[in-house]
Amino acid sequence: MLEIYIDKLNDILFSLNSIHVNLIIISFILIFSITELLKKHISVSGFIASTFLGFSIFKFFHFSGIILLLLYYFICTLVEKICSSNYEYKDVYEFKHIENKSHERDVVQVLANGGLAFFTAIYYYFSYNSGLPDSYLVISKVAFGTVLTESLSDSIASAVGKLSKQNPRSILTRLPVEKGRSGGFTLLGFVSSAIASGFFSILWMLLFSVNDFLYYTFVVFFSGTFGSVLDSVLGASIQVLYKDERLNKYTEKEVNMYNEKNTYIRGIKWMNNDMVNFFSNLSALMLSTLLCLPKGIF
Repeated sequence: MLEIYIDKLNDILFSLNSIHVNLIIISFILIFSITELLKKHISVSGFIASTFLGFSIFKFFHFSGIILLLLYYFICTLVEKICSSNYEYKDVYEFKHIENKSHERDVVQVLANGGLAFFTAIYYYFSYNSGLPDSYLVISKVAFGTVLTESLSDSIASAVGKLSKQNPRSILTRLPVEKGRSGGFTLLGFVSSAIASGFFSILWMLLFSVNDFLYYTFVVFFSGTFGSVLDSVLGASIQVLYKDERLNKYTEKEVNMYNEKNTYIRGIKWMNNDMVNFFSNLSALMLSTLLCLPKGIF
């Protein structure tokens, strides 16, 4: 019964593929990106990258893809806003100088979290137009859902985890770490991210019609959650970490607020938070592909 509903929903989405509706969607993407730029949520480079990503997803995955992408963004933004309003930073240092992130998302951050979604959309488009078997289309749909689910799960874990009354602990050593530091793990953050993965996987299932949809929904959920946990493992092991000797604080930034070089502690120097996000996303995509093998994808 549910499979019939999903097929009908997708038929409705594809029936909307007219010139006028396409222009409305394209205009909406552009207006949405400009609004985010004016609110200073994204930089100019981030605006260009996110607009291009939105146009590409709509071009290659049509309505199903752009709706899922927008749902991903709205959920992330809503949860982060709610959590930020309920979390009190201990000091200015914690707010600005532990994480190597800016308030405005730039092109690197956009590509680190959405670049693989673009790749899966291209793969789907050329597989579809080349007349390849449906199995190739399935793998691209599953991969697209997985990379967005992983990014969402990681964002939710970080945002909600800060609200935990318990201090986070390193996922590897179990030693206490500062809130906001990569590699930190809280039960609240993990449970919240798993729930978000499950919810988003169901949204994917409703928008993308595939045979044996329950199995592939599980693949999207499991792979996305796995990628989020791996993000913490990489953050606690190979992600670069420095120490601000002046304030005796650990940080992900190479230079402190006084424009002094921080002391290198561990990790690969080019493995910053954006690179960790990318490799976690890539690992989730690869796992979802492997889990599709028993179903005869290739």
